[in-house]
This record gives sequence, structure tokens and C-alpha cells, in this order.
Amino acid sequence: MSSTKERVMEDASNKNPRQTAGFISLLTFSWLSDILKLGSKHPLEEKHLFPLERSFQAKDLVDFLEKEWSAEVRWSQQTRTKPRLWRAMLKIIPYREYIILALLRIFYSLSMNLLPLMVWLFLKSISSGSSEISYASSLPFVVCISVTSVARNIFATHGLFKGEMCSVRFKVAVVGLVYKKIVVTSFQRAVIRHGMISNILRTQTRYFRSSLLSTRKILSVNRCVLEDSVSENTINLVSNDAQVIEKLGHHAFNASFAILDVILALILLWYLVAWQALIGVFFFVLVIVYDTLAAHKSGTIRAKAATQTDRRLEVIKEIVSGIRLVKMYAWEGNFRKLVAQLRRKEMSLIRVRGFFYLHYLRPVLH
Repeated sequence: MSSTKERVMEDASNKNPRQTAGFISLLTFSWLSDILKLGSKHPLEEKHLFPLERSFQAKDLVDFLEKEWSAEVRWSQQTRTKPRLWRAMLKIIPYREYIILALLRIFYSLSMNLLPLMVWLFLKSISSGSSEISYASSLPFVVCISVTSVARNIFATHGLFKGEMCSVRFKVAVVGLVYKKIVVTSFQRAVIRHGMISNILRTQTRYFRSSLLSTRKILSVNRCVLEDSVSENTINLVSNDAQVIEKLGHHAFNASFAILDVILALILLWYLVAWQALIGVFFFVLVIVYDTLAAHKSGTIRAKAATQTDRRLEVIKEIVSGIRLVKMYAWEGNFRKLVAQLRRKEMSLIRVRGFFYLHYLRPVLH
């Protein structure tokens, strides 16, 4: 047990074992066995965890997103279009990752639609008119069913894993960029308030962007400046809206190449059921139309709920900043009623959105 712990800690201090893992280890995630075994026996500490790969480090992700966003802004100014953050976000992931993710999704679709075909052929082989079952003709179908089931699970697991890792990088880059812009803006306001000349402003800003040690100096200039910059919209963006990005990989893997799934399913149904399958296809088209309308309505309600959340956080921020006046004039009850009223409006919109969410999203996930 001690040797395993020492080996895990030694590996963690050197490099991530995923970088040196072989094909079988990557396929079965066995490179996580040592840390999982250690975690089942002892509480894990920070020193036991593996170091992050370079592509997952927050500093590099934030810097790369900031660079791509600046290029997107310049390009939009030249073309007189509105800059889009999602275009800059997509560029922080190498194209090789997207190609691998697309191949995993395609192979998953093929294996998922091939499995029922193999089951149908197997049942057809054993339900023939002869009284004896031919193992020579049935065994290949059994092998194909087993291989297809294993392959489908492997493609789905690795596709979801890679999609989740891409989502984590998106979230880290966006949240880090928001906080970086807040601190840079706070530093510039603090310099202006203290009457420094523009040359010092450019020098200190350049030093801040190149070194994380300047953050402590910046924040020590004036704490109130940072509080003025962090609005309720920023808090809601980081704490609520950015969490949706983390779920993007799971939904994107399921929704991408959905047209391929539909085409393969139509071919399979036409081959197995013939024209009667059009009845099910017609119902499926109705479900797609309903899901599209429900998703649009859910997005509209989500925007209204976000507005109520911003308003509630704004009131709470005012209460906290003026807590002495609230206590002196005994306004606790009035503000409590105001916050409760805003929260009720927010929850009512969230409940209505949950109705559409359960009806159009759960069938997609399951």
C-alpha cells in the first residue's frame, strides 16, 4: 500500500500518466487505476493529484482566448459585423480534437444502428423452419452482436469524455477571461483615481499582464474599485451562465450528426419494416418540431429569468454595501420582502422553463 502511494505521488510530481499511457491504457482508462485505488483507501490531497497537461492550464487557455477574441473584434470591425464569442472559443481547441470527436460520433452512430440489425439477423437465423439450430450460421451473428456492443460503449465513453474535456476548457477560458478583464479594468480605474500619468499606466498594465505577482499590488491600491467593477451581471455570468458551458460537451456529442442517425434509422427501418415505417417517421418529425418550438420557448423564458436574477443580485449588492443604514433605520423587513418578491418571480419563470425542459430534453438525453 505504501509503495503504491509513493509511486502515485512520484508520478504526480513528474508528469501526467495520461501522456505516457499506451493504447490499451487509454482505451480502458487504466492509467487512473493507481489514483483511484489510493483514493479508495485514503482521502486524496492536492499533492496526490496529477499535474495538468499544458492544454488544460488556465493561464494558456485565457491568453489564447484573449488573443482570438481580439482577432475576432478586429475582423468584425473590418467586415462591419458583430463579433461572436463562440467563434473565438472554438479556436482554442485544436482541429485534431474536433476530428477525433467527429470520428468517435460517426462510429458510435454506425455501431448503434448496426446492433439492432445484427439482433434481427440472429433472430431470423434461429427462427427458421428447421427443427435444429445451426450453430455455424448463428455464431457469427453472436460474435458481431458482442463486438458491436463493446464498440458502441467504447465510442460513447471516449466521445463523451473528450466532449466534457473540451467543455471544461471552454468554461475555464471564458471565466478566466472575465475575471482578467475585471482586474485589468479595476487597475486602470485605480491608476486614474490616484492621478498617475499615462506612461506609468502603460508600464504597469504591461507588467500586470506579464506577471501574476502584480495582482496583489493592483488589488491593494483600492479595494472599492474592484467592487465597483464586479456588477451583478458579472456575478450571474460566472456563477450561473458559465456553468451551462460545462454541459455543452455532453449535449453536443448527442446532438451532433443527428441527421446521420436519422438517415441510418430510416434505411434500417425501410429494410426491416418497409413502408409501414413511415408512420413512425411521421411521428418522429412531429416530435422534432415540438422539441424545436419548446427549446425556443425555453430559451426565451431563460432570458427573462436571467433578468430577474440580475435584478435580485443588484438589490442584494445594495443591501450589503449599505448594511449600516439598513440596520440603523431597521429596514431589514422591507428589503427581505423585496428580495423574496424578486425570488418568487425568478422561481416562477424557472418552474415554467423546467416544464419545457423536461418535455423536450429528457427524451434526447435518454
